[in-house]
Amino acid sequence: QEARNRAESYRNVLRDQQMRLHNETPLERFKKARLEGKTSPYYILIKADTDGSLEALADSLIKLSTPDKPIQIIYKAIGPVSTSDVTLAAASNALIISFHVKVEPLA
Repeated sequence: QEARNRAESYRNVLRDQQMRLHNETPLERFKKARLEGKTSPYYILIKADTDGSLEALADSLIKLSTPDKPIQIIYKAIGPVSTSDVTLAAASNALIISFHVKVEPLA
């Protein structure tokens, strides 16, 4: 049983390492596209502690958007960063920006 547990643990570590090598973060993909001369928007998911913080952060990010560096907020909400937030961000190649919120353990 212990050998099985160790083998499973080792497989998980190897799988995680391979995923890190082959999967780029949204920010890395964005930078790579910029270097290749492609313009793609920053897709952003925002989580904050209060409505005021959420709106201030969203407004500030939109003001930073330019035609050659577009920023598109795909989702914004109050509360901790959850696994569904991470799933949404991964599916849409979005960055998660959080402000004074916790991140759920599985996220």
